[in-house]
Amino acid sequence: MPAALVAGLGRKPSRALKGRHYVAVFDIAADVESIRPNFTKLTTLDRPTIAVTAPGVDVDYVLRFFAPANGVPEDPVSGVAQCSLVPFWAAELERTKLKSRQLSERGGVMDCELKGPRVAIAGACTLIARGKLELA
Repeated sequence: MPAALVAGLGRKPSRALKGRHYVAVFDIAADVESIRPNFTKLTTLDRPTIAVTAPGVDVDYVLRFFAPANGVPEDPVSGVAQCSLVPFWAAELERTKLKSRQLSERGGVMDCELKGPRVAIAGACTLIARGKLELA
């Protein structure tokens, strides 16, 4: 377990996995919610993103997602984190349909499904910007 991960999260997870992201697994949702990350320490990791997760109470699992090396200290509701977390929790819970809650300040609930090698994500969303893209 990388020392920078523990120092950056301010506590040691029960498990740490390394893939596209670091996945720090805690035993209870309150541990995930109470994390006050040290982004300077987290940017020293060899992966730019960190998903922090635990079993949920009213959902299957909770999460927070930090990407300070990418210029996003905390993603408020992350679809990209689900690409690592849905396969993990599907294996842990032995089912493919899951519900997650992101515990960021804005937060959100996502219905997720593991469909073979793909992850499907659904949930309520809010328009935060509108624009027009012109291709040259």
